[in-house]
Amino acid sequence: MVATVFGFVIAILLDTSPKINKTIYPLLIISQTIPIIALAPLLLLWFGFGILPKIIIVVLYCFFPITIAGADGLLQTKKQYMKLLVSMNATYWQGLFLVRLPSSLPSFFSGLKIAATYSVAGAIVGEFVGAYQGIGVYMQQAANSYSISLVFASIFLTIILSFIILKIVIIIEGFYKY
Repeated sequence: MVATVFGFVIAILLDTSPKINKTIYPLLIISQTIPIIALAPLLLLWFGFGILPKIIIVVLYCFFPITIAGADGLLQTKKQYMKLLVSMNATYWQGLFLVRLPSSLPSFFSGLKIAATYSVAGAIVGEFVGAYQGIGVYMQQAANSYSISLVFASIFLTIILSFIILKIVIIIEGFYKY
């Protein structure tokens, strides 16, 4: 949820101004070149061993596809719709809420589907680094004890969780008829 709101707000910011776009977009790309597994220990040092660093890891995994897909969807709004709004003296914000956001929903949901599958992987990475329970810890313990069948079982469980979250996003998408 945090990644969705954060990604959508950044997508709208990217759309509001070419200067903001030229400033933030390269930072988004750079953020994806840093392996999250390298940031995870730093997040644990800065924020402790509670739930907050794990949430930050999941947000870092998920916000990029949501942001990029949302920004691309906003940019792909048909020009004739925007020309019609200009001819009706609509403000930027009216155009955004009446035309651009609704027309960007297919792209936004595509990014949300990608993020939904990434969220489970992000949670597992957070567990690898600083948890005492969870699928990531179980997977790590099974690997350390050379129990390949348990590693595959935890991978299978990860796949099932990813599919469940993806299915939830698809159901929510079904409520929005483009």
